[in-house]
Amino acid sequence: LETLFEFIHKNLNSIQFSKLLTEAKQQHLLLQKNSSQIVDYYHYLYPKLLKEIADPPIILFCKGNLDILQYDFFGVVGTRK
Repeated sequence: LETLFEFIHKNLNSIQFSKLLTEAKQQHLLLQKNSSQIVDYYHYLYPKLLKEIADPPIILFCKGNLDILQYDFFGVVGTRK
């Protein structure tokens, strides 16, 4: 995550960086308000079988018991745009 932070900081001007940081904070608060979490591709809870599909999502927006992500069977609801 620090590497991503450094990359963004080096490649955006201060105004762009400030706007991006403000938006990230707002999204984080929204996730907290809805008792939701993000599980990224490198998180230990990211489903192993999902990593094996041709184009796996980079992040999952999750709500509820995240332990079920480690089970062999689960449902995913959502859309890709």
